Amino acid sequence: MALEFLYADKLDEFYETLAYHFSSGEDYPKAYQYLKFSGKKAEANFSHLEAFQFLEKALRHMTGCQKGKEAMQKARDLRFDEAPHCNVGLTPKDSLRVLTEVWK
Repeated sequence: MALEFLYADKLDEFYETLAYHFSSGEDYPKAYQYLKFSGKKAEANFSHLEAFQFLEKALRHMTGCQKGKEAMQKARDLRFDEAPHCNVGLTPKDSLRVLTEVWK
């Protein structure tokens, strides 16, 4: 939380660190938030495998803290975010499963 306070004006530089620490501290809503931000940041840098991995972790954290219809919609949104990273010549583990879930 200190990083969020001290570096509020340049938080994007710390997304990965915040994701790691909130995950380790089992603060799943915050971990989900920063994992998703980390995935989007990696995507913007064309780091497709890294983006896929962050988004996959975000999905695991989100399903650990939310249930119901809203959680299902967030999970589907994350799958849509992951899908492009499965189509850039990479073959990340579970990419076929992700693509299958997206197009159900």
